[in-house]
Amino acid sequence: MPRWDPVLSGNLRIRSKKVVDEIYSYLASLSPDALSSDISLSPKSYATGTLARGTAGIALFFLYYWKSYKIPKAFDLAQKFASHSASVLADQDIHISLFNGFSGIAWMVSQFSRDADSKLVHGTTTPTSISTRLTSNVCNLISSGY
Repeated sequence: MPRWDPVLSGNLRIRSKKVVDEIYSYLASLSPDALSSDISLSPKSYATGTLARGTAGIALFFLYYWKSYKIPKAFDLAQKFASHSASVLADQDIHISLFNGFSGIAWMVSQFSRDADSKLVHGTTTPTSISTRLTSNVCNLISSGY
């Protein structure tokens, strides 16, 4: 895998990190279940597990935050939001779109799998075990005639 080099430096890098940390703090204060029941969210797709407007996108944010800063809580949050996203496959009718449907959730699963190939480990749970559970939900959805 090619090596990634930061593109920001100096004060801009410090300011950018502060903004990312603020986003992390805000998202960490959310609950996937509360998002699903919050009727003030509009459009309703925000309350789903989708990539662009739901818990799959939030799970990826936490996964990459964890990869960048090695904060264990970020991985725990990635796991929580990813699990919620996978449950959406069984509980809601969603279409196949990448950003607002099934394909985006599947892509999120693939990112957890890819990171497992890099042997990222946190406690006793690895991205492999998460992706195995998520993949199982995806396979169940397909076999049920989605």
